[in-house]
Amino acid sequence: MNTSAFNLDKEAEELFKKLQGIDTDYAKNWLAEGLEKFKKIEDQRQALLVDLVRQLSTYMLDEHLYRDSMVEEEILNQIDETLAHLAKATPGKRSILVRFRGSPDDPTVSEKNDYEVIFSNTRVDAGAVVEMIKRSGDGNLRLVDQLNRAFTTFSEYNIFSLFIKIPGDSPKQRSRLHDTLQALVRYKTSAETGTPIVFSREGGNEASFPVVRNETGTPDITLTLMAVANNLKPQITKLLVDKVAKSNGCGSFKTTL
Repeated sequence: MNTSAFNLDKEAEELFKKLQGIDTDYAKNWLAEGLEKFKKIEDQRQALLVDLVRQLSTYMLDEHLYRDSMVEEEILNQIDETLAHLAKATPGKRSILVRFRGSPDDPTVSEKNDYEVIFSNTRVDAGAVVEMIKRSGDGNLRLVDQLNRAFTTFSEYNIFSLFIKIPGDSPKQRSRLHDTLQALVRYKTSAETGTPIVFSREGGNEASFPVVRNETGTPDITLTLMAVANNLKPQITKLLVDKVAKSNGCGSFKTTL
């Protein structure tokens, strides 16, 4: 027998003895505790993501929330708080994607709320939330209803891919997110009435942006939010649209907050 192999086996045997053996209750409990901890962290992230899309959809649907500056400030602070909790739960990860899983123009797609939310390794849809509720033993499907209502709102607003970057400690990043959120909730009314998007920036200064049209002349929410997020003048935005249209045949942008 190879002596080194024998010594290694003896060392492993001693290690297993110290750990009380890999098949003992100790090892099983250790593994179970680790899985339980992982599930709790995962459930926390999923619940926060559901809360985030609920807050966004409520903000978009209720005009009173942005017509009253104090109420609007409060909901923006709530969104900030939820994003901060997500950043704390998963350090180093700041990108959130809300996307429709089908083709919005496909007439055979009946589920217009078939969305998912992706944050780091966490994916949230109605099915995942049902499983989370089962694990908690709550039995309350309120979170599933909130998620489906939020996804239906995104579909009604023709938002099929929404990218959210959690701001860091920079006040400039936070202000940029708030500007884009305020433009998002005002977009539908402005697009329907042909009026500019007007809102108050932090500090009280009023901002006004026209609804941006794509290369076909159709109001485009993605291009409009891009202009607001980057504080682009209408002339610059039009040049970008024309450039992309010429190079690709069509625009290629993602709705970004």
